[in-house]
Amino acid sequence: MCAGALFVCATWFTIALISVEDPAHRAITIVSARHSGRILLASVSVAVISCLILTVVGVVLPLLVGTHTVEAADLALGVEAGLTGACAGIAIGLLCSRLVIRRQGYALIAALTLIMAALLVRGLPPVNVLLRLLANATN
Repeated sequence: MCAGALFVCATWFTIALISVEDPAHRAITIVSARHSGRILLASVSVAVISCLILTVVGVVLPLLVGTHTVEAADLALGVEAGLTGACAGIAIGLLCSRLVIRRQGYALIAALTLIMAALLVRGLPPVNVLLRLLANATN
């Protein structure tokens, strides 16, 4: 379930991170950086690093709070699930950011539609398939 929460949080965070500047400020930042690709790369890097931190917290915190017997394969699966949710969330966040959809209301509707589709449409990879496999896994 942490992977699903991270998916939604990564989408929201990426949209907020990319869309925080209005177009005039973004133009000034692009001129200062001398290339728009650097700004986009920096924004995506911040989103990825933040999601990596949240993935580690999502894997380690349940181990500290509860009593679990965990193997290395379980930890690897948790990290992989978190990163899959994070990458899918970042991708949707980039598609729904101000760079692609100019009006924030339309961006919100598009993001909610894509999130709900990714979570609820049966067999739609990667998030729905991942969450279904994790929910049906035996301990």
